[in-house]
Amino acid sequence: MKIGLIVESGPEGAEKQVLPKLMEKLDIKATLSFATLGDKRRLIVGCGSAASSLLAEGCRKVMILWDLFPAWRTKGEKPCRRDDREAITAALKAARVPTGRVSLVCIKEELEAWLIADGRALSAVLSRKTHP
Repeated sequence: MKIGLIVESGPEGAEKQVLPKLMEKLDIKATLSFATLGDKRRLIVGCGSAASSLLAEGCRKVMILWDLFPAWRTKGEKPCRRDDREAITAALKAARVPTGRVSLVCIKEELEAWLIADGRALSAVLSRKTHP
């Protein structure tokens, strides 16, 4: 099975490193295809066309993952899951993406925090041969 992931990181950002490890830990056998949209604002605006492209390339399901309260937010900005969900849903509808094939995952804490509970997993992601 092929799963599309739309994330708000750069091409080699944390999500692209962490999510394959998480899938492995959960014993989920799937091929992942990423659309990295940079930041939350670009993710909300571009998720419709990104989801459409991922489905067209054969992804069975698309997941959109974003941080509720990213560290680089605008000063004084208040997080709101409902506003985010409504904006994302509107972008998907505008791109005529079947919402039944898309799952929304709002991350309250940064994704990287998901690995803290398992030191071996964290070490596997962050360690390099020269710097274990």
